[in-house]
Amino acid sequence: MSKSEKSEIEKLGEKLQKKIWRENKANLTKDGRRTMSVVEMGRLLGLQRTESYYLANKHYFRLIQIRGHTRVDIESFEKWYDNQVRYQKVDGSPPGRELKRNSYSPHDIEEMLGICEQNVYELIRHENLPVITVDYRMRIPKEAFDYWYSHQNHYRNQADRARDAVYEAQTLTMPEMARFLGVTRSKVYAILKDRKYKDQLEIVVIAGKKRVTKESFNRWYAAYKKELPEEERLVKQISVRKSGTDLYYTLDEISELCGVNKSTVSRWVRKGEFPARRVGQCINIPRLEFDAWYEKYKQKQKRRK
Repeated sequence: MSKSEKSEIEKLGEKLQKKIWRENKANLTKDGRRTMSVVEMGRLLGLQRTESYYLANKHYFRLIQIRGHTRVDIESFEKWYDNQVRYQKVDGSPPGRELKRNSYSPHDIEEMLGICEQNVYELIRHENLPVITVDYRMRIPKEAFDYWYSHQNHYRNQADRARDAVYEAQTLTMPEMARFLGVTRSKVYAILKDRKYKDQLEIVVIAGKKRVTKESFNRWYAAYKKELPEEERLVKQISVRKSGTDLYYTLDEISELCGVNKSTVSRWVRKGEFPARRVGQCINIPRLEFDAWYEKYKQKQKRRK
């Protein structure tokens, strides 16, 4: 091979080498727009150099080796950032945006259902809701939780509670009905099962609890009170906005009203001075009957003086 041929080959080699170098430089420039160094990533998160490399070695995002240097793929880094809540950028960009779109934290459910944190964890265990762990924190997939919520009526979110409140104002619970009638809840349930009254009382279910509409209760009570002995008839109908507890005095209320101690009121009850009904641990005294008795009682006291 002649010297001229060798010289030509060397020139072609140099030319090819320069072409390869230019291509590598172009690729490096292009790749530099979609990557960043580990140190840059650390500064973005407010981390020291050691912490930055520690995080990079966790392989949460893609790492690329370029000319012997480790660089972070920005696209995979942003995807990781949107699915974690432990680290936050120093520029204030909120982390976990995608994670929050697709899952709830226990605190989210606590605020949504208006229950305490302990009840949230009990709910997750009892209902066997699927959970995922992100940065050592529990998350509940939204799709699974929303499906569970739509197939139950015991727990209510804020919007449902506001809607239920409208219906609750037009209905009575069983305890409210029992207090109004001065009977036990078992007696109320017996009334509701009685064929004689079953069709007269309209029962609705709100938030998983049976309630009686006030309109149907008023119609039923107008007929029912006629069946009661004269001394037990109550002439005051329940209003749409009241539960009916204003028809009765408690022992404490009578004690304050009469200016006597509670034991004196209890003695009056034992002597049968006026009607009284025991509901559970409470004693309810019909206001109408007591007011009539108390007027006579005051007149007697005046005559004695």
